[in-house]
Amino acid sequence: MQGWFRISAAPSTPHSTLAQSDSSPCIPSSQTPTPRKRCPLNNNENQLPGVPATPTPTPKKCRTTLAQSDSPQIPVFTAGMHLPNCEPREKLAYILPHIQHCGWTLGDFQYHLTNHTPGKVLQLWDAHADGCLQDEKEDVMYRFDVPYYQIKPVCSALALFAAQKILKRVVSKAKTAVKSENGLHASARKKSSHKPVWKAMGLTTVEGVQDLLQEHLPVAYQLLCEITGGINSNVDAKRRPGPLMSFHIVVTHALSSLLYKRSSEARLLPLLLGLLASVYSTPVDVMAYCSRVGIMPTYNTVTNSLHLMANHQALAIQEHGRDSNTTGFMVIDNIQNYLRQRDLQIGLNNQMNIGLAATYCEVSGIDPSAFNNLQAKLAVDQFPMFIKAAHLNTVFSLHWLCALVNNIPHLSHLKPVVSELFRTCAKMVCIPAGATRVYPLSSSGTCETVTTELKEATYNFLAQIGQTDGNYLDRIFLVGGDGLTFQRLLEVQQCLQLHKDNFKSLAVIEPVLAVWHMEWTSVSSLFENFWDSALSPDPSMLGHSATVIGRPPQANLKKVNYYPAVDLILQFRASDAVTPCNDIFKHFADLAASDSLPEIEELKKLAHSLHCTYTYTRAIYKALDDTTKTSQWTAAVPPEGDAGRVYEVMRMILFHFAGSTHTKYCSYLLKAVTRFELESSAELVKAILKTTVV
Repeated sequence: MQGWFRISAAPSTPHSTLAQSDSSPCIPSSQTPTPRKRCPLNNNENQLPGVPATPTPTPKKCRTTLAQSDSPQIPVFTAGMHLPNCEPREKLAYILPHIQHCGWTLGDFQYHLTNHTPGKVLQLWDAHADGCLQDEKEDVMYRFDVPYYQIKPVCSALALFAAQKILKRVVSKAKTAVKSENGLHASARKKSSHKPVWKAMGLTTVEGVQDLLQEHLPVAYQLLCEITGGINSNVDAKRRPGPLMSFHIVVTHALSSLLYKRSSEARLLPLLLGLLASVYSTPVDVMAYCSRVGIMPTYNTVTNSLHLMANHQALAIQEHGRDSNTTGFMVIDNIQNYLRQRDLQIGLNNQMNIGLAATYCEVSGIDPSAFNNLQAKLAVDQFPMFIKAAHLNTVFSLHWLCALVNNIPHLSHLKPVVSELFRTCAKMVCIPAGATRVYPLSSSGTCETVTTELKEATYNFLAQIGQTDGNYLDRIFLVGGDGLTFQRLLEVQQCLQLHKDNFKSLAVIEPVLAVWHMEWTSVSSLFENFWDSALSPDPSMLGHSATVIGRPPQANLKKVNYYPAVDLILQFRASDAVTPCNDIFKHFADLAASDSLPEIEELKKLAHSLHCTYTYTRAIYKALDDTTKTSQWTAAVPPEGDAGRVYEVMRMILFHFAGSTHTKYCSYLLKAVTRFELESSAELVKAILKTTVV
């Protein structure tokens, strides 16, 4: 009778002494086998004898182990039997007792029989033709409603096992990904702790969601990437979408929509798309359809999210404004919107909507104590000494040097050296490094030209940064604007100067003249005074330079288009001024070919000579009697983040505005310079200058 084998997890050590047996399996044994009652046999020919079938266990009455018998029972064969012609069960009945007689289990035998790994065995099972049925269909191999252990063919069972295993993993990870602590929630509920904020909505939102999906759903993300053909794809490049359609972006949006369907709170990326659609005034029907297919939330959800983010941002601005350890400033300007009535009816007229808008900016690197004191040291005789001529001469010389290295290719390697000279030799008051955080405030439907409305708008803007009557920080708050806003704020302060409370008198604000508007007005003044005409023979005129380089004239010389105008000023011709040759580029190319380019010290001396010849005040007076000579123009370059140098130029431009048609800016600059030099402390002036350049 055959014995029952235990399939162990690890092979055991076989016995060193083997039992003696017959030399031929066909020789009959002299021992007569004892007849015993056998268990009912299974009709499955692939079932090993002695091993119970799965999942139905073998009845206990048929379970007989080696320990229950005195000695292993070796099957007996008659002399006329030929073993190759026997049935498989008869062959196994002969082989298995001999394995057991050697002291091995079935696991020991299989371990020593082959060195194939389980993965190699599975590969052979899947690739061999005997593992598939002829009438087997492919859709049966990947059905998720049938357990894989009920499938008899090995190929189908393996395929279904892998598919169901991956499905279980993806579902488990999806449940984990939509949890609130994993970063995908953007709830519009009032009591939720994961409300959307403006900080999370921006250029980095898609990349952040992509990182979260790759962390929590690596299998699903990889499968979708393979579906798109983005990884190891053999798709022809001509048939692929454009380069802007990255497969990572497509997979991120698709997977985010699927997770949004699983959990309505996991909508960080869909909400971002909804905000984008709201900004571009997407029709409500389109937003409703996109919400139906899971691309974005509904219109009401997007609107509620906007209200929540606005309220959260307003509280953050008030908290920052009320913090005595932080600093910031406001910028106010008028806004206009012309409402044109398309349907002409009685009572409907075209009108101009006028209001005020303000922006609050955080500033770092400033001591808040600088806004606590205000000095009053009037000394009119000090005003001519405010202009620092030595500093301006250095800046003009460096501008000439910067023009050389920026326009001559063979001197471009000296750009870092010139930039370092600006930050060292011409250093005044540098602005703090880093980007300025900007918060738009709620606009006001008032007019800045009306004193009472401007006063109410100023109180409203102060309340939005946490400063109200009876509950405010008793220090100065900077409020910047263009020339008209600067003047009107000063007039409002004069009207309220009799109030004893600093808040009611608006003594807590310090009007600051915006630098950009002043510079724009200065450029317009240059064009108005030095344009002449497009056919001017004087090469020192801007009209002549514009004609030479093919630039069209400005439509309005009193209010020019800023960027083309500045670019025209920067395109000056310095060939005759720098070298006596006709082609400055060829001159330096020849010097580079002969390896004799000038060093930085030699160029500094040349730049100083150019300044003394063409941009020095005395040189201008000397050249008044001869306008046929070629003169060169130089313009200001970016001040390397030095706001102090900008202020030095403002004090010089003050006298330029005094002789131009823009007399209002002369009074604006006169008031600004007077408040800086005569009424403010040095710490306050330094703090204000750091806020003039954002």
